Amino acid sequence: MGRPPKLDERQKADILKRLTAGESMGKVAKDFKVSKALLSSMFSERLPDVQKLVTTIAVAEAELERLPISEQRSLRPLIDQMKGIQTASLNAALNHARISERVSELAIKKLDLVEEEGVLLNTEKSQEDLKQVARLTALSNESMRVPIGIAQANKAKADPGQTLENLITGETA
Repeated sequence: MGRPPKLDERQKADILKRLTAGESMGKVAKDFKVSKALLSSMFSERLPDVQKLVTTIAVAEAELERLPISEQRSLRPLIDQMKGIQTASLNAALNHARISERVSELAIKKLDLVEEEGVLLNTEKSQEDLKQVARLTALSNESMRVPIGIAQANKAKADPGQTLENLITGETA
């Protein structure tokens, strides 16, 4: 069994927040009693992207605050709706991927039950079994259309080793 991680997820989030805010890696490493090299290996690649995102959000918020209060009030619900739509879309895509995986597993189980001799002899039962496998496979493929579409939309900004789930959610590996 390997060594337990030096930092839990909450600590990693706190560190990322502090580094994004501009604190030095040395000071943060000292406060968390870890090496600067560890923090560098964990956060150096992500930090510029996170800082860019924070800046983009801050600029958008500042632009929104320049609008008259009445317009801000009318836009806030729209912004919240857009965030909700994005979250729901990503969750739906992940669910579609899970459905595809499960249906694909069922297709494989059904295929394992198909008797090879029946297929070779072209029996009615074997033909029906193969049709069921084909329908399950088609359903599995159809279920993947949404996740693949989102993954393709995110592909340009993806790292080579990213998982499908990371491409769908937009997270980094």
